[in-house]
Amino acid sequence: MHETDGARRKIRKNNHPVTTYQGGSGAVAKSDWSPLAGKTCFIWPHNDKPGFRAKDALIAALAPIAAEIRVVAIFLGTPEGWDAADAEPRSADR
Repeated sequence: MHETDGARRKIRKNNHPVTTYQGGSGAVAKSDWSPLAGKTCFIWPHNDKPGFRAKDALIAALAPIAAEIRVVAIFLGTPEGWDAADAEPRSADR
């Protein structure tokens, strides 16, 4: 799940199913997450306080229904606000 449509588009372009929620980081609880029941869900938060609050809200919303929840790690030194839209693909030979 991603907060921004730009992040959603970038991941979708790589043939991964992806969704987001409307209304910004404070609106997670307003979405219907039931289509994700029984699924493994990956959460890729923004690297900022609202993004981490949204991640926590997503975990709370998905915990009762998801088969598994995984969170993409944001490493120390990552710029504030960074998200999936900012990620660069890794080369297979690294």
